[in-house]
Amino acid sequence: MLIIPRAISRGELDQLVAGVHPKSAQFTHLNFSLSSSGEEVLLAQADGVVVDEMPPIPTHQDVSVGRPSGTGLEWLYYDQPTPGSINDTPGFSEMLSSPVFSHSGGFYRYPFHLSLSHPDPDVTIIYSLDGSDPRPENLEPQEYSYKQSYRQFTNSVGGQLIAGSFQSWEYDSPLAMVDRSGETNRFSLKSTTWHEVSPHIPSTLVRKATVVRARAVKPGALSSPVALGHTYFVGDHRDDFDIGVISLIVQPDHLFDYERGAFVAGRDFDLWRDANPTINVSAPVGNFNRRGEQWEYPVGVEFFEPNTATATLRLQAGFRIHGNWSRRNPAKNMRLYARSRYGDIDAFQHRFFENPVAQAVDTYGGIFRRLTLRRRGAQDGALMDAYVHSLMQPFFTGVVRTRPVIKFINGEYWGLTGVRDKFDPHHLAIQYDLDPDNIIMTYSGGFIPRASY
Repeated sequence: MLIIPRAISRGELDQLVAGVHPKSAQFTHLNFSLSSSGEEVLLAQADGVVVDEMPPIPTHQDVSVGRPSGTGLEWLYYDQPTPGSINDTPGFSEMLSSPVFSHSGGFYRYPFHLSLSHPDPDVTIIYSLDGSDPRPENLEPQEYSYKQSYRQFTNSVGGQLIAGSFQSWEYDSPLAMVDRSGETNRFSLKSTTWHEVSPHIPSTLVRKATVVRARAVKPGALSSPVALGHTYFVGDHRDDFDIGVISLIVQPDHLFDYERGAFVAGRDFDLWRDANPTINVSAPVGNFNRRGEQWEYPVGVEFFEPNTATATLRLQAGFRIHGNWSRRNPAKNMRLYARSRYGDIDAFQHRFFENPVAQAVDTYGGIFRRLTLRRRGAQDGALMDAYVHSLMQPFFTGVVRTRPVIKFINGEYWGLTGVRDKFDPHHLAIQYDLDPDNIIMTYSGGFIPRASY
């Protein structure tokens, strides 16, 4: 219940409901949140008189609920919130639920047909097969630019920008789920370093799966959230993978776009080369050196334990590139962030590790706010990393837990990586029931900046 400590005018009330403080006329961020399943909100004065109320209305991430300016009592959904001003953007009286998948993502020995459905027969289902956000505007291919060759040396010429694309499709019949491993490599062919000739491009076909994302749309209604992506492995793949498998689903331009892609040398390297035309360097700058939350992108995460056919963990999260010198390596280390803004789940809830955490509230630590996907050295780096850290466990119990897994990105094999629990205030808060805001971490060189968590 929100209490107003004095009588206020209707104009001031309208401002307060809009999120504007009556005295300062500035946006006020309240220190609580409402459940996406809906909660009743009462606006009352100090004497208990209810001035206004909002019934429990379910909503989605990044969707607000309000009344249209000057038109009465109807509550509408808004996908363009207007904090601090009147509700003058288009509102919707109906909010669609996500499409239903006939099969969950997982390992299937034989081909099958995947059906997408919705309880409302009037909706149109939009889907994608390349990791991109399915949207009506993406029914036409959306182009982005990338490079395969850079001015690695002072006498290098470098390559031109190449047009890449992603696309959505309108669902009209079941989708054939088959083994796609015989198809041409797509994402694994893209350069993720600054080399003139990329040394890491696979020379053979890689194992492949099919990733499917879907959204429901209808005129006059607020489009549904994107259903959590599903990854479908068809064939005898499960028999070949005797360790865990993690599948990441990312919009392609967030990875490879020349201007803002997280995996590539991109624009940042070319600007550096323009400013340093006579320097040969083995560890240059690049887009992959960007840091901070502004360079965090959404990622769908599915995790499959060995000998299991379906995912034991599925959620929408965020990712950033992780590391220092390792950012220049072809296979990037990544941080995964579980945040409520990406969906209803704000933690990775799965027992990834067999090693206990000494004196922890939850000995085996099945809840994580952050995870790191870390690979060191050559192809076997993830296995060696896991082995070395397992030797350290008797001395640093539960601090450097790691396990090797096989990584897929947008349905293509991306090598081995190590899943690690990230040692940060969130780790300590969860394991020892502490307040993460009251934890300060230091190292021999001083304080660790909170932005690096």
